[in-house]
Amino acid sequence: MKKYFNYDPLKPLLSVNNKALKYFITRDLLNKKVDTIRDLWSLPSAQEIFKKQQDDGSWKYSTKKMNVQDQKLYNQIETYRQLGILTEKFGLNNENSMIRKGVEFLFKFQTDEGDFRGIYGNQYS
Repeated sequence: MKKYFNYDPLKPLLSVNNKALKYFITRDLLNKKVDTIRDLWSLPSAQEIFKKQQDDGSWKYSTKKMNVQDQKLYNQIETYRQLGILTEKFGLNNENSMIRKGVEFLFKFQTDEGDFRGIYGNQYS
């Protein structure tokens, strides 16, 4: 690692009190064996995100003044955002029922052409 940087960043990164960060550094940068990724799924910071998931699988976008149609579109982007955090920070995947439920919510917005509208305003992805 030091051949790419002026100093080795692993020591300060590993000194941070963040189990998820340490897991990915150990697995991906140090190429060492780690416990199952499912251990990250039960971390308090991941569970805080799950507590906010709605019954329909979405995460609610927080704002006071919004019409119903806008709320659905903003819930779509908030769900997309929270799923991104859960998959990138905590390694969650489709083995987790709450992730599947969130993805099912998003797929309700998929058009016949296969794209998703509403996440980026009038743009599609």
